[in-house]
Amino acid sequence: MIAVAVISVVGILNLFLGLTTLLRARKEPASFFYFLISLITVLWIVPLSFLEFSPTDAHRVMLARFAFIGPTFLPLSLYGFISNFPSTSKNYKQSIFMFFALAGFIFLNVALLGNAFITGVTRTSGGQYVYSYGYQYTIYFIYLAGGIFYLLGSMYKRFRKSQGLDQLRLKYLLTGFGLSAAGALLTNMVLPMLGLDIFATFGPVSTLFLFYFTTQAILYHRLFDIGTFVSKIMEVVVLSAFFYLVIFLIRSFEIRILNLSFYDPLNIFIDLVFALIVAVNIKGIQKTIGTFVGSILAAEKIKVEEISRQIDLLRTQDLPLQEFLKRAVEIITNEVPKLRAFMVNDSELSEVLQKNSFLVGKLYLLQELQPTTKQHTYMNQAGYGILVRISDDIPLIMYEKSGQIAYTKQEIDAVSFIVEKLKVTLAERTLLEQTNNFNSILQKKVTQQTKKLVNANAKLRELDKAKSDFISMASHQLRTPISVIRGYLSMIMSGDLGQVPSELLSSLERVLRNTDQLNNIVEDILNASRIEQARLVINRTDTDVLQLVKNAAIELHKKASDKGLLLETNLPKRKVLLSIDQTKVFEAVLNLIDNAIAYTPKGSVTVSLSSDDQRVLISVADTGIGIPPEKADHIFKRFSRLDNAKLVRPDGTGIGLFIAKKVVDAHGGKVWFTSKVGEGTTFFIQLPQKLPQQTAAKSSKRR
Repeated sequence: MIAVAVISVVGILNLFLGLTTLLRARKEPASFFYFLISLITVLWIVPLSFLEFSPTDAHRVMLARFAFIGPTFLPLSLYGFISNFPSTSKNYKQSIFMFFALAGFIFLNVALLGNAFITGVTRTSGGQYVYSYGYQYTIYFIYLAGGIFYLLGSMYKRFRKSQGLDQLRLKYLLTGFGLSAAGALLTNMVLPMLGLDIFATFGPVSTLFLFYFTTQAILYHRLFDIGTFVSKIMEVVVLSAFFYLVIFLIRSFEIRILNLSFYDPLNIFIDLVFALIVAVNIKGIQKTIGTFVGSILAAEKIKVEEISRQIDLLRTQDLPLQEFLKRAVEIITNEVPKLRAFMVNDSELSEVLQKNSFLVGKLYLLQELQPTTKQHTYMNQAGYGILVRISDDIPLIMYEKSGQIAYTKQEIDAVSFIVEKLKVTLAERTLLEQTNNFNSILQKKVTQQTKKLVNANAKLRELDKAKSDFISMASHQLRTPISVIRGYLSMIMSGDLGQVPSELLSSLERVLRNTDQLNNIVEDILNASRIEQARLVINRTDTDVLQLVKNAAIELHKKASDKGLLLETNLPKRKVLLSIDQTKVFEAVLNLIDNAIAYTPKGSVTVSLSSDDQRVLISVADTGIGIPPEKADHIFKRFSRLDNAKLVRPDGTGIGLFIAKKVVDAHGGKVWFTSKVGEGTTFFIQLPQKLPQQTAAKSSKRR
């Protein structure tokens, strides 16, 4: 019974690993053949498990024959795995595959029906069963052992030719397959032919070598890239074992020590108390178990969102570059200690990296580089595992892990995300420094050239015009590639360019949303440029302001709902007709509502509309962060952003309110606000019922 229990557990472990590999790496042919190998192990174990319960000798002989159904096709499955691993290999030969397939069916017939395969069974005086074997059994052994060792030899040749991470993976797999095959052939074929059938039942235990070394390759060397999934499964298993242990201890205490019955009130009360304790601490328990499993499997969770949040917070601080780099590295190493990162602004190091052909923006992973390349030689000598040049002068470097352990896919994805985040941040810093330097130089020039104020002023206007022209030109140039990107994204997501895996759709949707956001930013910059160059055109039409405000609220209702905010409207029942530029006023109202949602962590946003004979008043009230009184004069300036707004929404442009005010001013109206920090803000747009004469003249000329 013990032997049956042991080999049953072995079968379950192998089947679990095979299924996990198949389900999580479906695109790799090698994963399918590995699943077949694990299935063969199960087909081998099942008949052996039932041998102990066989009622007759004939039944025992039949089960013994059945035990060879799976192993018969082991050379075929092993060849399929070897010819497809690594995925870059191209060693598949149909003739060899067909040979092993044909041989498998021939020897399957021999194992099940051959008269000279297993000829009988006798029971010794000690109660042991000894089987008799014919010449067909010997031929079968030669086929099976020869095929396996031929294929393991092929795997060894592949191991000698491979490099880097693939070589490490093949090393583990070759060790696992070799030890398992040797143990299985010895216990289930060689020793039985010598009359020692007693060890046959324990033959499947040798597959634990394959299970162990394959698991090592998965967890530490990214075999099939399923290490993260296996870690999650292990967390569930450990958590289940923990809950079972808690229940077992509680029951033992209640029944064995307190001598309580199952339905005793005190028993139920104790259960409720422990259930409450577990419920209150469930997050802490899950975190502790996740950390415990991660420390064992070297696959702890990486809180990418937390790293992103801390870097965004760091962006709002006015720090020197070296201090910023130091703080950014501290954030990375605190959240993911195993990455052991550093980042410097070193021109000498940059020259060395340039000399060794490290490209800016490309992620170099030591174990995936060819040893003959300059990059591999340099990183290997320096002990670097990952290297990325974020800019010309600033590289992000992670030291190589000890024991040649590979970086997990989760770690590589996290590094890629961090690099992109730092690229944007450093680009912003560079632009800000250039702007600050420009302003400093400009101020000195103005001070020095006070006597030539007229000429200096003219030069400043030329610079401002050149800047505006550049922004306008750059924005126009950006529109075409953004439109192309958006078009292709739409085609990909709709399936026009082929079927898209479901797991990629959420990422593509996120890219599409960011593309739309970028397009809106470009449009805002263009509008600001037009306003600066006095090219803002107001095309008035008779418009129902009630419907305009209602449409703006409807468009942003989902955004408010997704954030958990209540978006309310307080609108009249009758139409409110007004001669305005419908598109521009709609964008102004939309901007106010969007800002209210963005800067309101919780609570509500209320959009109201009222009118009389003289004016139409639109208001947007929120329960958000509010505007400090000392910053009130800056709120409608171009590119102006308050410190508390940057913390809530780091990606804002500071253009929206500037454009909204210019649009309302062009209509002869006015924009203002009331606010209290921590309680909320209300913005007002007032438009005149009758167009002022001067504004009417301007609009008439533009038409």
